[in-house]
Amino acid sequence: MMKQEVKEALIFELTKAKVARQHMDNPTKSNITDAEFWIESYLAAEKEIEETINRLNAKN
Repeated sequence: MMKQEVKEALIFELTKAKVARQHMDNPTKSNITDAEFWIESYLAAEKEIEETINRLNAKN
């Protein structure tokens, strides 16, 4: 079982990476100061982390 603090840190780091990647891929269409942009990125990262944890736990 993964500690909640570790899960939250992973989600936060993945959020930052997703925001950076989207901004690098399309700097004219991304607004990194927009709260909605960050929230959408966070929710996507949260879902991805949860799915990965569940998949890895199922393997063990």
